[in-house]
Amino acid sequence: MNKHSLISAIQSQASQYTLRALNSGYIPPQELSDIDAGIIQSISGSSLRQLKNPHKNASLLKRHLSATPGHQQDTVDHNSQVFSQALQLPTGAWRLISLIAVLEASSGLAEFLRQVMPHDSSANQLLAFIVDMDYSEFKSVLSQLKITGIFESACINMSDFITLPKALIDRLVGSKVDCHTELITPLMQFKDTSILKLKDFSYLETETLWHFLDAMVNQSTVGINVLFYGTPGTGKTELSKVLADKLNASLIAVKALGDDINEQEVFFGARTSSSNLKLQYHQLIQRLISPREKNLLLMDECEDIFEQGISARGNGKDTLHGLLEKNPIPTI
Repeated sequence: MNKHSLISAIQSQASQYTLRALNSGYIPPQELSDIDAGIIQSISGSSLRQLKNPHKNASLLKRHLSATPGHQQDTVDHNSQVFSQALQLPTGAWRLISLIAVLEASSGLAEFLRQVMPHDSSANQLLAFIVDMDYSEFKSVLSQLKITGIFESACINMSDFITLPKALIDRLVGSKVDCHTELITPLMQFKDTSILKLKDFSYLETETLWHFLDAMVNQSTVGINVLFYGTPGTGKTELSKVLADKLNASLIAVKALGDDINEQEVFFGARTSSSNLKLQYHQLIQRLISPREKNLLLMDECEDIFEQGISARGNGKDTLHGLLEKNPIPTI
């Protein structure tokens, strides 16, 4: 999908979500008076004069949004269904994932909903209406999203919206995918084989470590983690590659700096730290890569997770322990 088609598709879907919000009955007409014309243009792609008359605001806005050119909207829905099925979420969860993706892709829709969102329990009722879900089903899906641990929100509170890594959002709203692994390709990198052998690390107890990992990988044992500690350049990553080669396993590195593994600077939003991304990516890959295949997962430079990542997410050591105890893919 080219850039123009992508923008048109997002604007079309954002306009439909906004229309459903206006038809929900949860937004008083006077709430629309403070909506800036720029927000409407961001949602629909076309301008509308400032909304001033509370008695006509809703009808004017509905008419304007209804005129937004239609576009094939099944890409984000299709990709959200693929993602939801891979996470083994309830049948209707893809609807909420689609909304999350469009909210991330359309700043206008996100700002519109923030301005008109009720400040009581009807906020989630509004969102349930927008995604065409029964309220009880919506609450159930929210609970399931929280259990996955991959959605960036200290508590699942849609008033500030659940978020996903930008690299994943770009895949969800981009071209159609055939399988869920295509969605997480930007989050990981398959490491090349090493020119070294285990004998090159004879000063370490590598045979014991190799036999341990060999048994654990072949038995698909849950909760296997190995910590390599040392100053930069001592060969931690190279040893990881050698072990993967010896095990005939793929070594998958978790990306942490956005779309480009070679980025030297961090370009995140204010809410997203490198450690948060590492944790999100780690959990996504653990859930979406089959444990039946021979893989090792590599979390390079993980010290910032211990230093800032856990506390930044409003959690403690129990959170990290839970991640380490349940990961199906052995992690270095």
